[in-house]
Amino acid sequence: METNLFLLLIVTSLYLYKTNNIKLLGISCALLFLTRSEGIFLIIPIALAYIYKNRKIPDTKYLLVPITILALNFVFNKAYYGAFLPETGAAKIWQGQSGLWGEKWIFLNFSYLFSWIFNNNHTFLSCFVFFITGNFFKKITEIDLIVIFFLFFYSCFYIFLVVVQIWML
Repeated sequence: METNLFLLLIVTSLYLYKTNNIKLLGISCALLFLTRSEGIFLIIPIALAYIYKNRKIPDTKYLLVPITILALNFVFNKAYYGAFLPETGAAKIWQGQSGLWGEKWIFLNFSYLFSWIFNNNHTFLSCFVFFITGNFFKKITEIDLIVIFFLFFYSCFYIFLVVVQIWML
């Protein structure tokens, strides 16, 4: 359920950015971060794109509600769990160090990735290849750049966790 919510909030945040609905975008980004701390890898490119495009940060009135949502959650976490941040971020680091995501350089093993991601289904792989090549032949938009940076940082995060696990062996 968390993954579906995370994906919904990613798409919602991108849509709200594209439609320039800054008030709801802030709320969506706050909820995205609370759902999974890796949401920061989308929030940063969106914020940088907004600042680059508008040459200013959003008005504080748009930041007040998201900051309040985050602050209330952090205060609740501290009061109830004893820590401001949830342990999910630390859990991902522990999972990476445990070898759960594979041993050595498994993310470079195509046969492993093909069976894991595409379930050994050539139709899914073909659709993915057509999607990727189709994007090379179209004009890159601002949203495309945000998604590319998000996927790059998100991937680097998990690759870094696997590399740390390899170094610790």
